[in-house]
Amino acid sequence: SLLNSITNLSDEEANWKPNEDVHSIHEITTHLLYYNERYLHRFKEEPVDEAKENTFQLAEGVTFSHTRERIHQLYNDWKKNLEAADDLVMNNASEALSHLYLHTAYHTGQIILLRKLQGKWDASQGVEG
Repeated sequence: SLLNSITNLSDEEANWKPNEDVHSIHEITTHLLYYNERYLHRFKEEPVDEAKENTFQLAEGVTFSHTRERIHQLYNDWKKNLEAADDLVMNNASEALSHLYLHTAYHTGQIILLRKLQGKWDASQGVEG
């Protein structure tokens, strides 16, 4: 899962890139935080701000620990809202939720690959090789 993939990472490891053409784990997590927040606002039928141009860009001074904490809080908010939703709400949101799940899974794979390149992935977390 995304949460497993970002556990036990230092800021240095989260900001590492094999080269400048690749996003860091921190940048990918920032991107996922942005989209998961937007989708949650839509799910709750709240206003959504205009889309940002670069959703991977890190805010100045924000540590990975802070970003990881925000993801955990956001997932708890998602869980509460999904548990409270009735069938009609879930049916209406099914396409958007499917897209969000696939998008998150794609980027989680990128995070795991980056951790493997660093030699920092524990295969007991579910992905070997």
